Amino acid sequence: MVLMKDQTMGLLSLSPLYDWARKHDYEMLDEHIVIEGIPVQFLPAYSNLITEAVENANQVELFGVQTFVMKPEYLMAIMFDTFRPKDRERPVKFFDEEKYSPELLKLLIGKYNLQKRYKEFRTRYDE
Repeated sequence: MVLMKDQTMGLLSLSPLYDWARKHDYEMLDEHIVIEGIPVQFLPAYSNLITEAVENANQVELFGVQTFVMKPEYLMAIMFDTFRPKDRERPVKFFDEEKYSPELLKLLIGKYNLQKRYKEFRTRYDE
């Protein structure tokens, strides 16, 4: 996800980003920009939850490049927010395999009114 300058919650064009990438000779692969050999898809932050997730991302070094990665609690909250069929399956891996803060997840679920979806998920997968 990316925060664009002067971004509003309406329709947002990523054309300036792709124009910049072309101007600087970055390869395009479908909707991805290939950066340091890694296809990267840029999606606008379309909600307050995602904006907060981007603003609180962890800075990490990946293949010698400084980048930002969303915290697992935010990714899980986004899955509960979108709640597409694949997003109802993905949190299982997080609960089983990922180190995360149950306190932060609980805070996000409450802050973004995701209790109903979270409860539905837990009822389905805690059997």
